[in-house]
Amino acid sequence: MAFTFVTRGHINDSTTPSFIDSDGALSFFTEVLDLDPSKVAGKFELWATSRSKGMSPHPAMNLLNLLTL
Repeated sequence: MAFTFVTRGHINDSTTPSFIDSDGALSFFTEVLDLDPSKVAGKFELWATSRSKGMSPHPAMNLLNLLTL
């Protein structure tokens, strides 16, 4: 079982944010964490692109805050 999130690493990247899973692994996000996987992918992209610009991640981007958004 596995899941993968693919997002841009830099604001100018042309990658389209997406996610894939095997055997329904993304159900973990909805059933256990009560999170929409597409929202997690968006937050991951926000975190990744802010880091690539040399910025410190916003305090709201820590793991505990991500899980409650």
